[in-house]
Amino acid sequence: MVSVLQIGNTAGISNDIQRYLRVRGKKCDIVIFYPDILKYGCDFDCTPCLPVRKIIPIYGAEKTFRLFKLSKNYEILHFNSHSGFAMQMDYPLWKHMGLKIVHHFHGTDLRSRGKPWPMINRYADLQYVSTPDLLKYAPKAEWIPTPMNLEQLKYVGVKEREDQSEPIRIVHAVLSQTHGKNCKGTPIIIDAINQLKSRGYNIDFRLLASVPYVQALEEYKQADIIIGQTHIGWYGKLEQEAMAFGKPVVTYIDQRFTKTTGQVPVINFHQDDTATLATGLATLIDDDSLQKHLSHEGRTYVERWHDEKKVMEKIEHAYETLLD
Repeated sequence: MVSVLQIGNTAGISNDIQRYLRVRGKKCDIVIFYPDILKYGCDFDCTPCLPVRKIIPIYGAEKTFRLFKLSKNYEILHFNSHSGFAMQMDYPLWKHMGLKIVHHFHGTDLRSRGKPWPMINRYADLQYVSTPDLLKYAPKAEWIPTPMNLEQLKYVGVKEREDQSEPIRIVHAVLSQTHGKNCKGTPIIIDAINQLKSRGYNIDFRLLASVPYVQALEEYKQADIIIGQTHIGWYGKLEQEAMAFGKPVVTYIDQRFTKTTGQVPVINFHQDDTATLATGLATLIDDDSLQKHLSHEGRTYVERWHDEKKVMEKIEHAYETLLD
């Protein structure tokens, strides 16, 4: 029987993988080594205290020791951005123990350096990226769309606004204020919202920072529009969940990465450009039919590309192939 330990839980993706595998009778657990700010949950919370996390060599030794004790109960280690020691210097140990290594890149972990650390290319049995833009940095990797349980993410659609004086609710969510500034373009988004307000648009803008995942989902359901990011060039878990709920999405998509999926049903704009972002938002706010169109097209899109059964069949098969 396949037995997998998920190391790290970026955007709750490990939870999605785990849920599917357990239903299928496979063993899959999650261990984390950092604070679970958004309360995704895990099986083993091995987060050291803050002083230890600040001393990189000690932090790495602590993580590797904990992993060593846990790893004896699994056949596959699926690393989500994180590992034991920095630069994946612990990977030779896991190979020596006869374990299979899957390394899953999720964004900043790869974009910040521009290429994988040598230990990954040398020792990982399989490499995944969660968004297609990352393939240019990791040519040995495969893009695997982030799986979603669409039965749990029921279609909500666009709210009918009987009172036009009611403000339109726009939601933007980030892990933290720093994460928003450095990775999501939050200051640009705020500037665009302020531009629209100065032009008379009645907007209730909600910036969700460090909000627990379950609470954030409820905010998405109540939103009229959801904004993702301004410069990454592809959508993330936030935009996927918004489309699943049938909420119109505004986010920056680099058209070079749509060859596989075709056009992504969102309002696009120029990278990191406040003016075109504001224009796109205004167009969407003013056009109820466009909102409804994106609502239906977004749901159809995630059903095609992110339904967990379609995605997890590939991951489960890959696990079994590694063990064969």
